[in-house]
Amino acid sequence: MPQAEENSWRLFRAETAATKRDAGLVSYVVLQGIGSANHFTIVETWHDAKAYEMHVGSEHTVRFRDEIQLFLGSPFDSRVHYQFR
Repeated sequence: MPQAEENSWRLFRAETAATKRDAGLVSYVVLQGIGSANHFTIVETWHDAKAYEMHVGSEHTVRFRDEIQLFLGSPFDSRVHYQFR
């Protein structure tokens, strides 16, 4: 598992670096589950829905979501939320 964990973190680091160059990004944080090396949560905030859609459709994000799947405990799951006011 150490090799798989290092490979997954390599992918997360590359995606984080590429995402930080995407227009409209407010924040982007990758969390790893305690006691679950293959469970991750990405919490990202975007200026608007258009910026988010551009990010999701970007080459780097499509490639990341395809490549990271080998290292995840379940299929990649994306859930969109709005800030509670």
